[in-house]
This record gives sequence, structure tokens and C-alpha cells, in this order.
Amino acid sequence: MSTPTEVASREGTATAGFVTCERGEALLVVPVTYDYPELSALALLEAARALSENKQAGQAVKLLRRVMADHAGTAHAEAAKKRLTDLGEES
Repeated sequence: MSTPTEVASREGTATAGFVTCERGEALLVVPVTYDYPELSALALLEAARALSENKQAGQAVKLLRRVMADHAGTAHAEAAKKRLTDLGEES
């Protein structure tokens, strides 16, 4: 029997301690499941990246704005702001 990490690794890639998938949905459970603000922000940033790569820029923008609102004043909020600019959105 495979662990969840092994299963997810077969479906995507493992980076920086996160298991990601091509579409990013798996990462969306982190903020609602765990009370670790830094990890939640990173998960949302990675999910936004995956969504953007899958031509779902509208959903990516929503997540990036959420990072900016929920994690204002952090490096994660600055990264979200930069990614919004890269997507051609105002922050």
C-alpha cells in the first residue's frame, strides 16, 4: 500500500516539502486543514502557479489576492503581488 505522498508524487512532483499536482487542487486543503500560516501561504502560492500554468489565470488571481489579504506584510504577500503583476493584474 502506498502512502499519500507516494501516490501524489506519481501524479505530480514533490517540491520544498509540498506535494503538488498539475492542477493544484490538492494544495488547497492545506490552509483549511492546518494552522500553519507560512505553510498555508506557500501552498496557496504553489496552487496559484499550477492553476496559471493550466490556463486558469482567473482562479490563480483569486488565490494570489487571498495570499495578499490573509498574509499582508509578509514575503509571501510580496511574492503574490509580483505574480499578479506578472499575470498582468493590478494588486
